[in-house]
Amino acid sequence: MKQKQTSGTGGWFGGIFAWVFSLLLTLLTVMGVIFFTISNENYLKSQILSSGYAESILENLQENFTSYGNAGGMPAEVMTSFLTQEKVQQDLFRSVERFYQGQRSVESHPEIAQMAQQAMLESVQERGLELTGQVEEAIAYMAEICQTDYQKNMRFTFASWIAAYMPKIVKLAQMGAGAVLVITLIAFALLMAVLRNGPARLRWLINACGATALVSVILPVLFRIFVPMEDLVLSPVALKTLLVKYTHGMTDAFFYFALIYLVVAGALYLVWNKGFQKSRQMYQNRQEQEFV
Repeated sequence: MKQKQTSGTGGWFGGIFAWVFSLLLTLLTVMGVIFFTISNENYLKSQILSSGYAESILENLQENFTSYGNAGGMPAEVMTSFLTQEKVQQDLFRSVERFYQGQRSVESHPEIAQMAQQAMLESVQERGLELTGQVEEAIAYMAEICQTDYQKNMRFTFASWIAAYMPKIVKLAQMGAGAVLVITLIAFALLMAVLRNGPARLRWLINACGATALVSVILPVLFRIFVPMEDLVLSPVALKTLLVKYTHGMTDAFFYFALIYLVVAGALYLVWNKGFQKSRQMYQNRQEQEFV
């Protein structure tokens, strides 16, 4: 009778624990995804590289600067000679860092105006044209336009909306992930303390990990169904491509967590099954001995 009562208590407690522990693991997964993506500036930098955002910005600047040159009688190669992918990428990364620091202002790039002016002055001299005061003023004006356009392209459209909140978001994400992790570990310790039966522990852990893996797959699938980022109307196209890549990378992170939970559940199942087979073999041997 005592054994049956203990088993019944372990059963209902195990069910409650599996549900609570799975909920905590799901919450930990969500906080982990936020921690490694939204609150991580390196993640945004990696998406800038993988989405080709820097290349698109460079092409857009080259087209704009060429049109400025056409209006002022400057060759395209002159207007684009000082634009490099390395500099564009470096300045975009700097914009990401400023964004996560909470800075909403546009960073000034006077070096663009200086390089543009220098390139145009050298072109005028090479072509043997007369460098009058009016020409110098026109060149300086075109250089300022180039700088303004460059600064505009280095700034993310959404920066002015949420940049001021990013430091708080990062801090809350870090604190939240840490708090959920501690609570999850406490719940795990309670399981070890209350459920004395080893196979029962394994069964409920397998159930919890399996359920969390399933939820980790369902959440990103539902997000992509009900929030189709590809249908987003946004200009420029390069920014839309970046946001699509960003959100897809974020939802893909759930699949990595799901894979981890499946691996853990599989390993626990192997341990449980091995113990079960061993117990059954011992039971059969005991039955045979009693029969003899």
